Amino acid sequence: MSRKDVQNLTPPDMRMRNLVEMAARFVSRHGSEYEKSIMNIKPHDERINFNFLKSSEDPLHGYYKQKLTEYQDDTNTEFIESPATSSRRYLIKTVAHLISRKGLEDEREMMDSFINKPGSFGFLKSSHRHHAFFRKMLTECRSRNQQNGANQGYDAAATDEKVLVKPQDQFIRLPGLMAICLPKGMKIKEFNTMKLTAQFAAWYGNRFWLKLRKIPGFEFTNETDSNFDCFFRFLLEYSKVFTPPKDLGEKMRKSDAYAAAIQDGFFRLLQWDVFQPLEWREGGVMSMVNWHASLEKDFANE
Repeated sequence: MSRKDVQNLTPPDMRMRNLVEMAARFVSRHGSEYEKSIMNIKPHDERINFNFLKSSEDPLHGYYKQKLTEYQDDTNTEFIESPATSSRRYLIKTVAHLISRKGLEDEREMMDSFINKPGSFGFLKSSHRHHAFFRKMLTECRSRNQQNGANQGYDAAATDEKVLVKPQDQFIRLPGLMAICLPKGMKIKEFNTMKLTAQFAAWYGNRFWLKLRKIPGFEFTNETDSNFDCFFRFLLEYSKVFTPPKDLGEKMRKSDAYAAAIQDGFFRLLQWDVFQPLEWREGGVMSMVNWHASLEKDFANE
């Protein structure tokens, strides 16, 4: 295929181009059987579709096949440059861990949100020098998840009143002193808001926290904000200890009323008095589990 032919295949829409390249890279690493799994994804944006996977008539099919061949050829020869700093390696590994537990749909959403922004998440772009390292970490995380059954969630519908009794010593252990070290210039109430937001983001996914970016008081959810790195590190750490229900992402995508109920409940929770943050912290993981179970019950009764 000539260089001119390759250029003619390249889609002008950057979003669709990123989507095709991500699908091709995923299939090249995990096998053609995953094409069917990708086709079953129902994007929330009507402008996005996966027809290029199944129809040779689709104008993007040729570009998909071209990128698939490229990535398959590169699988065994790709040079992997490891980041020079431990903090950078930590960020990439923890992002890979988070995405591996959420799946391809959330990977696409995260890439849509950050791929064209300068800063910490440049490695999500295929042209970035650390992208190969990120893909390697993502593959390793997915492999561990399959071996350990890490994607098995609990059934919220089966949760009964007995489970709602708070167990003892359920503190979530975070590295170092990050749970108590306030960012410079931040008040305690703002810090508690950040930590609770990160917990809800780890539980309910990107659809929850990305909607907060334009709301006053949640500036830390914007990548350009000075406190974003702190917020995102909390999100990554909480994602390691939370195991939400397997169908939660689908519920968030399919029901605007369900997503709105979660956001409304979250805002009400933020109106807590001086002792409630301590009670929530004492409950640890079960605080989130119990809150979600209560919301499920209330939503079902409405």
